[in-house]
Amino acid sequence: MEKVLIIGAEKELQDHLKHLELQEKLEIHMVENGYEALEVIENLHPVITFTSSTKVGLDGIQLLRHLKEIDPDLEVVFITDSEERDILAEALETGAGDAIARPLSERAVRVLLQRARNRIGARKRLGEALSEIQTRHHFEYRLIHTSMDGIIANDRQGNIIVFNEGASLIYGFAPEEAIAGIHVTRLYEPGEARRIKKHIYGSEYGGPGKLINYETRALAKDGRLVPILLSATLIFEEGEEVATVGYFKDLTHFRRGKP
Repeated sequence: MEKVLIIGAEKELQDHLKHLELQEKLEIHMVENGYEALEVIENLHPVITFTSSTKVGLDGIQLLRHLKEIDPDLEVVFITDSEERDILAEALETGAGDAIARPLSERAVRVLLQRARNRIGARKRLGEALSEIQTRHHFEYRLIHTSMDGIIANDRQGNIIVFNEGASLIYGFAPEEAIAGIHVTRLYEPGEARRIKKHIYGSEYGGPGKLINYETRALAKDGRLVPILLSATLIFEEGEEVATVGYFKDLTHFRRGKP
């Protein structure tokens, strides 16, 4: 059952909702004025609230503001007299989900109920989508920043935008230091970054658009040359290249003891 709150002496609305009560599976609650509404709203948790510019014991727009402060997601339908068009617009600007002028018909009330349900459903779907995005983002963040291998991403201008702890172990730069102003060309011997980009666009190492298991040397902060195995891929958004992501494996311990 959906709880519906009617604020004020809206006899016409009450009659229509009573007629629709069973068919629409409604649980109707009524209060005489806005003061009573503010007292019960937090415990009642109505799905839809009907209020008006008059008959509520205080300014209708002021009441609407108070209701939305208590519950920003509350579905409020604002009712006015037909000559109060300016108040209808103000109510919508203040946060009413819908607004209608008297006289009310049963058909109009049914449509208002359905539109309110549609808005509630849309908000729920949006919330679920945002939650999914946040969960995925958190997972991807942990995946990147807890990886033992280095992960570095740079934009098309060569500015570093991702530099994980694995990359920090290879290069000796702190992540914030690398992101603050190190250009991708600083990570290799002179000319090597250009060669790597050329290989990514070519087909010799798994491309175009990819680089798979390319052996090179990383130029560490202290000047050491660290042998690495590099794989990389281009990132596109709407068909346009926006970044390059590289995956770096330190080969130092594999090379120990070798000439």
